[in-house]
Amino acid sequence: MKRKWNLLILLCLTLVLSCGKKASEDEEVKGIENVNPYDWTTPMRAQELLTEEEFGVAENICHSFQNMRAFLATQSAGLDLDFRVETKSCGSSDLSEHNESAQIQYSRSAGVTMSTSSRTSMATDVLSDRHERLSHICSEVISGTRPSNTIVDGALRYQVNFFSTKGYEYIQIAEFKKNSSGIFYPYLIEKAAIVTETSSSREVTHGFTKYRAVHRPCSNNTNSYVLQEWL
Repeated sequence: MKRKWNLLILLCLTLVLSCGKKASEDEEVKGIENVNPYDWTTPMRAQELLTEEEFGVAENICHSFQNMRAFLATQSAGLDLDFRVETKSCGSSDLSEHNESAQIQYSRSAGVTMSTSSRTSMATDVLSDRHERLSHICSEVISGTRPSNTIVDGALRYQVNFFSTKGYEYIQIAEFKKNSSGIFYPYLIEKAAIVTETSSSREVTHGFTKYRAVHRPCSNNTNSYVLQEWL
């Protein structure tokens, strides 16, 4: 009888632990896909320098981006990568999920590029230290200067922030347009988890994007999004 009770307790513990692990994994993904760092009705915050904590994360990410470019430069045929892609449209509570393949490569003329064999909802502009939204920030960070979190590009504004959570280091880019009253509101928000020494001991993976989610506002102040996960 005692043996049966022990087996029953062990089975219950196994179920609890396995459910807890799944909940944790789901929470990690939902942390990037469903949590808006900006409410769509909140105006752009004031420009400021990266905090000391952000600067430390930015250093790790920007140096990892350099590592990725150096590694890809040794791969003349490029690399084939597989992704899980999840999308949610405005006006729908249903999620669409599928897998896609892409090739990533580096050239001196074009930098780091990614291409797919078919039309895709994925973001194919590769985040790197040469990316148009990150090059100025990474250049200053690598030189040891604490940069501003705000970029002015004609009529648009961008705010870039860095943070660390759940074992990954993240970039957050919010893009803003001016409304008829001259106030800047977000129209696109993206977050990306970058592989660094914090999340992996495999140096060849440093600088690659593990998760990337691009959010756009819907008319009811919710959001649509495309989430891609490097498998």
